[in-house]
Amino acid sequence: MPGTLPTDLVTAGISKGLVHCHTVYSDGQHTVEQMARAADTLGMEYMTITDHSPAAAYAAGLTVVDRPKAQWEERSRASRSVCRAPPGEPSPTSSPMEASTTRTRSSS
Repeated sequence: MPGTLPTDLVTAGISKGLVHCHTVYSDGQHTVEQMARAADTLGMEYMTITDHSPAAAYAAGLTVVDRPKAQWEERSRASRSVCRAPPGEPSPTSSPMEASTTRTRSSS
């Protein structure tokens, strides 16, 4: 039927990652590490963190100086404790300047 999508267009097994995730650094309810562990449990390969900027006052956005630094430090800790590199690849980065996503498990 024109104008409809197939029911099998997106299935549970097709998703490899989580995008547009908010943490306690803006209006989310969980820490970076809690979210990385949950993504790992779900079998996700990556997640992106998209916390709000200060312009989003309604969402307690990240301030310009202190909160981004604290978030990067937590992302580094989560990378070291949760993430695993695929075979033959270096360990996940601990530098926020090297990557903007958190890899949660190796690709199969």
